[in-house]
Amino acid sequence: MIASYLLNPSTRGHSLDNIAMTLFGHKTISYEEVTGKGKNQIGFQDVPVPEAVNYASEDADLTFMAYQALKKSIQDNGLSDLMDTIEIPLIQVLAKMEMEGIRVDGPALKHLSETFDRELKQLEQEIYILAGEEFNINSSQQLGAILFEKLKLATGKKTKMKTGYSTDVEVLTKLAPTHELPAKLLRYRTLDKLKSTYADALQELVHKDTGRIHTSFNQTIAATGRLSSSNPNLQNIPIRKEEGKKSGRPLSPKKDIS
Repeated sequence: MIASYLLNPSTRGHSLDNIAMTLFGHKTISYEEVTGKGKNQIGFQDVPVPEAVNYASEDADLTFMAYQALKKSIQDNGLSDLMDTIEIPLIQVLAKMEMEGIRVDGPALKHLSETFDRELKQLEQEIYILAGEEFNINSSQQLGAILFEKLKLATGKKTKMKTGYSTDVEVLTKLAPTHELPAKLLRYRTLDKLKSTYADALQELVHKDTGRIHTSFNQTIAATGRLSSSNPNLQNIPIRKEEGKKSGRPLSPKKDIS
């Protein structure tokens, strides 16, 4: 994966499946082909031995073939030093960071979620009063009807499908100086996302044994060379606003891994 990434950093996806198709034009046996999917999926230990052998042997064979091909390309492109002195040693560092995890102040996140919830409920009632009726705040179609047909605010842009008015952030931001409702809606959306995506979701991702969040640091994603974080994405916590800073504060490393 790392060799493929160094050779083609702008390519999305450096899995063995992608590498096999790029280098050899070969479509690999998918995991679902041998285990099934959905409710009928079985564990790999229950896959019949002949099918398991074909799946595992293909992985091993393709990995060795890819190693030989990519090693030569790495050498030919003068990337051996970068590969050997930076990228390969970094694997162990990231593995330790992932295993160590990030400490989470559960009570602080719970308190934050409850605070957001109270303000959301208050905002909901204020929005209904300004709109003159109750409606589904998360429905773009219903919101568009309130803003542009009932309240007669400046006509908004149509959605790409031409099925209704756009109520995205750009539109609401432009409307906010002209009416209190769009401003309230922007505030509502901000808090709703912070609550659901961070304050609530991070609590669910705390490992029951370690009490920590164990994110995955992706070494082969960004063409610029920076790391990305997934499951959960800890890089997207919006800390520019005060509420976002509160969402990020409960997270802290236990010690210096490096």
